[in-house]
Amino acid sequence: MLKALFLMPCILFSNSIFANFDQDKYENGEPSAQYEFAISIIDSQPKVAKDFLTIAALQDNQKSILWLKQ
Repeated sequence: MLKALFLMPCILFSNSIFANFDQDKYENGEPSAQYEFAISIIDSQPKVAKDFLTIAALQDNQKSILWLKQ
């Protein structure tokens, strides 16, 4: 129930940062989804983005590894 209340604003507003991504995929640890999400929020939330990139890199996502090396 609480999760549904949290997600309601995301569902109602199409310009939400979650609009282009399958939230379950990056929350459940799919490295490519974590990378894509991180890149999409890198300008607005750099700390969160770096955390997602690090997690994806630890799962051997090559794009995340390359981004973190730069």
